[in-house]
Amino acid sequence: MKRTLLSLLLAIPLLCQAQSNYQSGYVVTSNKDTLRGFIDYKERRINPSSFSFKPTLNDQAKTYSLKNCSAYGIKGMEYFERYTVKISMNDVTISNLPIGLDSAYRIDTVFLRVVQKGKNVTMFSYVDGLKERFYIMDKDNEVPEELVRHLFLNPENNSSVVTVSKYLRQLLAIRHKFTTVTTEEEEEKIGKVDYTKRDLMKVVSVINEQHQEKSKFPRTRFFGGVGLNISNAIYEGDNGLAETSAQHKTSSLPYITGGLDVFANPAIGRLIYRTELSLFISKYEVSNTTAIQARSRLSHTFDQYSAVLTPQLIYNIYNRDNLKFFIGAGVGLNFSKYSNNISAVTNSVFTPSTTEVAENIIDFELFTASFPLSAGIMLNKKFEFTASYSGRFSLTDYSYFSVSARRMKIGLNYMLGKR
Repeated sequence: MKRTLLSLLLAIPLLCQAQSNYQSGYVVTSNKDTLRGFIDYKERRINPSSFSFKPTLNDQAKTYSLKNCSAYGIKGMEYFERYTVKISMNDVTISNLPIGLDSAYRIDTVFLRVVQKGKNVTMFSYVDGLKERFYIMDKDNEVPEELVRHLFLNPENNSSVVTVSKYLRQLLAIRHKFTTVTTEEEEEKIGKVDYTKRDLMKVVSVINEQHQEKSKFPRTRFFGGVGLNISNAIYEGDNGLAETSAQHKTSSLPYITGGLDVFANPAIGRLIYRTELSLFISKYEVSNTTAIQARSRLSHTFDQYSAVLTPQLIYNIYNRDNLKFFIGAGVGLNFSKYSNNISAVTNSVFTPSTTEVAENIIDFELFTASFPLSAGIMLNKKFEFTASYSGRFSLTDYSYFSVSARRMKIGLNYMLGKR
């Protein structure tokens, strides 16, 4: 199971390249000809510089780029237009902020993603490897203008971050241009707008006098499920229970789970950020028979009650509406409580033999981390059959030996909401 899941994860780059996702769309060439057909819709955060197009699904694909395409769209999903614009180059990552204002920019021809096109203005977004930027173009202009925000460290106090929100003044100016009366309250609201798509869209929608359209592709979904938790405990190091002759009893008990999925691109739904909370019970037993009569049999039993919070990445390597095959990887944050922690040593020197029993001589960690790999199938957008494997993760913090656990779970999840 572990090797199969690992092999699937290593195959992700090849599978990503091999899969296509042609959706109905159009291309406007540099000669202003409009071609209708199908565009290979990729799940990517960065704005594209080229794409594949087919007049029909049976035709050979042709690549269009910034050189021969002025606009293109994927019906009901995304639309792009080509412009030559100023692109700010100031980093907004807190760890990389410059000392003092960095107003550097480059001029480049790019595909801008259309966020909203209205009667007064059009809002765009552009993402490269540095950051996300937003642009706005009113109906009287032919070139979009970047909504500019600068973050930098105060030259006089490097621990203080300065924010220059030029975009707020830009929005106010456009609002005044297309509105005869602007209330003080409205101006105050615009002055508090964050540099996010959601907040900027609120202002743009008012300028265009139209309602914000809700996406027909939900960005999140909840799920719940049940399954079987199969696990065992393993001793390692300088301990009689770490010998190869030791026996590890398998614990097979039910578990319950629930969580939240966030789609990187809701229209495609291939890459998913999942946060899952699972409740487990495991009953462990490790025993060993030795040649030493004074310690002829060793055993250790204990019960573990765990709440496991697992942030993970899920990737649908086969992604169709009613059938999906997925793989995933994440980090399990295990919060555990232990009971029935009993160690026993049997002495066979005398007849009858005697067994010495001790409680809680092994101290367990209340918090541990595991690294699960997962794979599964989803049917009809609702039923998810899943299996995951977590290799050995330590439950103790001793220097000369350790007690570890490994876990496999097999389960069925039910997806909630519309998707």
